Amino acid sequence: MFGKGENGPPWDFPLDSPLDQQNITFPPSTESNAVETYPLPESMMHKGKKMSKIGVLVGGGTLVVACLLLFVFRFYKCDTDCPFDVPEENLEISVASSPSGLRHFRPAHTKFVRVNRRRSFAKKTRTPIGAKLYTVAELELATNSFNRTNFLGEGSLGTVFRGDFPDGQVFTVKCISTVALSLLEEQQFLEVIWNASHLRHPNIITLHGYCVEQGQHMLVYEYVRNLSLDHALHSEAYMPLSWGMRLKIALGIARALNYLHSICVPPLAHRNLKSANVLLDEDLIPRVSDCCLAILKPLTINSAKAEGSETVASEDIQPVSSYQKDDIYAFGVLLLELLTGKKAFDSGKEESSLVQWASSRLHDSESLDEMVEPALRKTIPPKALSRFADIVSMCTQGEKRLRPSISEIMESVTSMIEEYRKMRSADIDPYERSFRSTQSRTRFLGSPSATNMSY
Repeated sequence: MFGKGENGPPWDFPLDSPLDQQNITFPPSTESNAVETYPLPESMMHKGKKMSKIGVLVGGGTLVVACLLLFVFRFYKCDTDCPFDVPEENLEISVASSPSGLRHFRPAHTKFVRVNRRRSFAKKTRTPIGAKLYTVAELELATNSFNRTNFLGEGSLGTVFRGDFPDGQVFTVKCISTVALSLLEEQQFLEVIWNASHLRHPNIITLHGYCVEQGQHMLVYEYVRNLSLDHALHSEAYMPLSWGMRLKIALGIARALNYLHSICVPPLAHRNLKSANVLLDEDLIPRVSDCCLAILKPLTINSAKAEGSETVASEDIQPVSSYQKDDIYAFGVLLLELLTGKKAFDSGKEESSLVQWASSRLHDSESLDEMVEPALRKTIPPKALSRFADIVSMCTQGEKRLRPSISEIMESVTSMIEEYRKMRSADIDPYERSFRSTQSRTRFLGSPSATNMSY
């Protein structure tokens, strides 16, 4: 179009109109005058109508082709980048639908987010606060390519290695032997890390980092020396622990459980408490490991995936308080191990279960005294021994509702320690003095090989 004052008419005529037959000296003032004064030939009017129809058809066809090209472009881009739309309810799992039974999930709501399978799954979800994301290359370097010289042990979830990192720090690298995980199971794994990375307690081993890459699932924990309570109690390579030290170990474990059960929000449960999952540091302070990891067991190679899925589905119905009562039972078993020096389960004996073997002896004074590990006999006051047996009995009740809370147990053990100190201070306890003076030379000399350690 041309503006006022520019060369050319204020509108356009058809280019093929017979201008030579028109005597135009100046443009008409209105469009109606132009039509009346300069009528188009009838053939041109028919041709104009035909051209209008063709224009509509061409315009519509162009629009359809454009839409098809846009669709093909978007499809090709999706196929190249591999993103796909997934309802957020598949990623943000609600408490009711979560197969893991974890309790801190936000409620599900319908929102679509884009997930790229080519990128690390961990980068598409919330990063666990306090846990560092490692690459496989970094962990291979730290463990000398997972060499046997760095091997610490084999557990129910996988193998454990010592990791010496370039900055001089030493950590424990736990390789979780998982099967091929689905998108939901990957999210479940990261939710477990989210829970574990928030645990901060002096009697719980801290999760420092993790790795989710190339199908590998690894956890990086702070390093605690390679001595479990299981080996300290049941291996002949170690001298017996004193009664006072055993009470301190029991109190430390109780404090760890109390933290999980009562301090954490929402409350948690360990669900796999056993002597092999309690490590002892240089001062024999107990450090509970594998907190919150029991939910991963059905996802490991050692467990049948189909069976594991059924187990998770059925267990998810139980509230966390039920799992906490299971922790109380497990703690009672640990107390029995501390008292008797016997393993929780010994398939070579007629009464393979320690709880079954001890249940009929706990309330008989003569039988109770015979249950005590020989090295401890006559070092435990009768009253203290009776109270200890009562705690064991309450913890191992068949009905979960009859088992006490961990806070009640912690108070009872604390009271026992205070009374023991009054009757027999640590300075004159021959076992305490023996440990303090010989721990670096005699007591823990000749530890078992790493291949026998359990995690």
